[in-house]
Amino acid sequence: MPQVDRKVFGPGRLPEALDFADGGGQALLYVEPEDGWPRASAISLIDQDAERLEATARRCGVQKIDIRQQGTRGQYVLLWSKPKWAALRLAREAVA
Repeated sequence: MPQVDRKVFGPGRLPEALDFADGGGQALLYVEPEDGWPRASAISLIDQDAERLEATARRCGVQKIDIRQQGTRGQYVLLWSKPKWAALRLAREAVA
């Protein structure tokens, strides 16, 4: 897989994450837990390239890929647990 720029964004930084993805990168946006959600937060992996989004999700260990808002500017895959940590490692490697 060709090298892709990845960047992590904290909760509430959706506009910046979308702008980064518009520029050809993959944005990892922390999602604030809602009432009733487990304490552990999830991240949204945002990418305008659906094929690359799916490939990255698979690389992170997601078995069943559900691209949400597919075909829109903000299409994403929600990552929890091991896939979340794998995506964060990929982002860290991208800046190393």
